[in-house]
Amino acid sequence: MSTTGVHASNVQSLDSGYFQVGDAKLTFADLVMLVGLNSLKSQDKTFETMFKESQERSECMNLLNDCIQMLNTYKDNFDKDGKAIDKGGYTGSSDELVGLTNADKEKWLSVYKPKLTDSGLVKDKEADQAACMGIGSDALFTKKELDNFLENAKLAQSNMSSTNEQQMMKTNQAATKRSTILQQLQTLLSAAKDASSAAAR
Repeated sequence: MSTTGVHASNVQSLDSGYFQVGDAKLTFADLVMLVGLNSLKSQDKTFETMFKESQERSECMNLLNDCIQMLNTYKDNFDKDGKAIDKGGYTGSSDELVGLTNADKEKWLSVYKPKLTDSGLVKDKEADQAACMGIGSDALFTKKELDNFLENAKLAQSNMSSTNEQQMMKTNQAATKRSTILQQLQTLLSAAKDASSAAAR
């Protein structure tokens, strides 16, 4: 029995007490089961989509948290006036720039930058700043640039947390709807069974 294409417009009631759905001739119980299965199939697709989105957000949240923790360790590389104390592997002439270590730079360029900043999730610089501002591809930054990125990253964290809460509410609503569909299906099938027994007597 196919469970696709069940709409009021393509269901015809026959004089014999059967219903015509496409090429199939169904009893009322069959029709109820078909409609119920279609509803459940649709609801299960909704769950599948929500679960996938939730997984992706979870992975992104973990990535964002790891990035923040990594960059937080560089806050001690500046004094209160923003002068670099320890430049790590960077040997440039500016006394305000700090560079990521080789290991951190590799992770920044291969993971954090593409997935967090290039994707638009976290702003690495303000719109009116020059292209070389922010942590960027050179993995060099001033105290202001580091503070700016961390502030934007925490804002992204907060926004994602809020989205997760809203998604949880939608997931709960979808679960309630699925449960309601099952209850309605059981009630209708029970009514169909009682009607069938009464007709046989």
